[in-house]
Parts: sequence; structure tokens; C-alpha cells
Amino acid sequence: MNKNAKNFVLGIMEECNKISQYCSKGLKFGLFSHHPNEHTTNGDKILIKYYRLQGLIESLQRERLLPTYNKKYIDALKREGCSYHKSNNVKDIGGRR
Repeated sequence: MNKNAKNFVLGIMEECNKISQYCSKGLKFGLFSHHPNEHTTNGDKILIKYYRLQGLIESLQRERLLPTYNKKYIDALKREGCSYHKSNNVKDIGGRR
């Protein structure tokens, strides 16, 4: 793997860690809450990091270092993920207000 690809993979790792961190804060404090010195909510931060993650993955796909999947398969994976997590009866992830 070349140096550029390694940097993209490290970026993916960093963004995944940040997503996990903001998800944890969302569970604890609420997805719509934010730090008193900031205006970006935990939910906003999750989405920002998600789209950055998506950009890194797409860069690796353009370089043919990761496979690409057709839209139908991607949509099926998304539905599968939603079905699994809905079945775990998670009722409230709003956190404290």
C-alpha cells in the first residue's frame, strides 16, 4: 500500500473514532445538545464526520484500492442495518436535556 493510501486509511480510522465519540456524547447528553461554547450539536458532528468518512472511502474507491458496489446492493445493506438496530428495541437515544 502506498503512502497516500495509508494516509486515507488512517483518516478513515480517525473519522470512525470521532463518530464513535460523538455517538457516545449523543447518548449521554442528547443528539441535539451541544457544548456551551459551540453551536454544532452532537448530531451535526456525527453527520459531518460521516460525510468526511464517506469522502475518504470514495477517494480509495477512485484509486481502485477499495471495491465499489452498485446502488441496489448499497441500499440493501442500509436496510439490513436499519432492520437489525430497530429490532433491538432502542427506545430513546435523546439523552438528558
